[in-house]
Amino acid sequence: LHYFSPQEQGAILAQARLKLAPQGVLIAREVDPNQGWVSKWNRLYERAATGLGFTRSERHTELTIRSRSEWQKLIEEAGFEVRSERCSHALFADILYICEPKNPTTLATH
Repeated sequence: LHYFSPQEQGAILAQARLKLAPQGVLIAREVDPNQGWVSKWNRLYERAATGLGFTRSERHTELTIRSRSEWQKLIEEAGFEVRSERCSHALFADILYICEPKNPTTLATH
């Protein structure tokens, strides 16, 4: 999601919520910007990977990295319950977001 603008991020999450199967789970990995030098390394790595073509980002050239609490709020606003945990090697500041529909029984009616 960090390859998209803030507006696109919200729209993508809202669409994912609508399209997710009733008991489905959305998994997202994002960079935690509050991990000191590891976060700085992660940003540098992401920019290099995009610049070299390892990661493709055609829609948005700047990274939109949010804090853990900002991601959780945005994901909840899209209709998910969310929990998060660190999910990477010590050299990266990755957070895994596990997102489940707040009310899975109403999802099928949308």
